[in-house]
Amino acid sequence: MGRSMGKVLIAVIFLVLLSGCIDIISLYLDPQLQMMLVNCEELEIQCEKERCYHEVAVAKENFLVCDKIRDVCSGSYPGGDVCLQCRRRCYLAIIEEAEGSSICLRVPESVKDECYVHFAHRERDISLCDKTTYDTHLCYSYFIGNKSNASLCDMIEDADYRDRCYKEVARKLNDVSLCNMIEDIDYKDECHKEAAIKLWNISICDEIQRPWIKDECYERLNQ
Repeated sequence: MGRSMGKVLIAVIFLVLLSGCIDIISLYLDPQLQMMLVNCEELEIQCEKERCYHEVAVAKENFLVCDKIRDVCSGSYPGGDVCLQCRRRCYLAIIEEAEGSSICLRVPESVKDECYVHFAHRERDISLCDKTTYDTHLCYSYFIGNKSNASLCDMIEDADYRDRCYKEVARKLNDVSLCNMIEDIDYKDECHKEAAIKLWNISICDEIQRPWIKDECYERLNQ
């Protein structure tokens, strides 16, 4: 019976950690963190208190400590003290100092996309862009704008961004064959048109399917 309860307890703790509750455990069970927060609480000037919370949150990688800081990122308190700290900047500071993208599993939803974008760029891992919800374009844009290797385009799950990637790499490498990797007809035709004009090769215009784009291609090269 005792062993069964022990296994259940271990399983519960494991699930709690996986669900991102590690911050809660640390907040209430870490004696050092508790002492650091007491020291912050004893500060009388609000700006200094929030600066203290910020430093503790980053040192302990604890997002819940950030929640003790006001949510407004500009303005001042009575008496004219201008405070640079705010909850969002606290979240982002923890992300900046973190060692790897695993921290994105427990960041607040308000900065989750920024977390994945940050580590996608830092670790040069384009697959992390697929975990974003709102900043997907921003995340992919970094790779598309700095890419000269078409093999990385294969890693993009979103068809639209994958097509844009092939189009951009084809332009950079002057490799018209990459245009055929594009699924969207409009993107593919634009890719062929740009290649035909850049390489000054009218035969590439023959690959274009949309009549008006093909006409533009012929017209430009017949000037």
